Amino acid sequence: MLLIFVCTGNTCRSPMAAAIAKRLSEGRFEAASAGLCALSGSPPSPNAKKAMAKRGLSLEGHRASQLSRKDLADAYLVLTMTQSQKQELNNLHPEFSDKVFTLAEFADSGRDVADPYGKSEAHYDMCADALESLIQKAVEKLDRQSDIL
Repeated sequence: MLLIFVCTGNTCRSPMAAAIAKRLSEGRFEAASAGLCALSGSPPSPNAKKAMAKRGLSLEGHRASQLSRKDLADAYLVLTMTQSQKQELNNLHPEFSDKVFTLAEFADSGRDVADPYGKSEAHYDMCADALESLIQKAVEKLDRQSDIL
């Protein structure tokens, strides 16, 4: 089961989310990330790398990638960081709207995950904390769903 986390540039929120999800899922599902306006090949933000290192996670080797139609087709679930990203995806690819949610919406908690891009290390830490909380709830929901299936 593949989850794809989506943000704008794929250098901050979505790679952090994928790294956190991989750890929290303990191998029960795959997690990847992509951006709606990614400059393919760009490295992760230095502060995103620092926020993940504080949690024992690494973004080494990550390079930004543009979300593709194939990514959408292959994914079990596509989780965006904001409502506007979800709307953009649904406008561009309405055929996949049944599997596109905001992370907060799928986790039944919170609101959009604020973009820390260009902000302080503290903003990245707050973003990582928010992602961890939401992803924990999402993983629990997925576990409950798989028990039903």
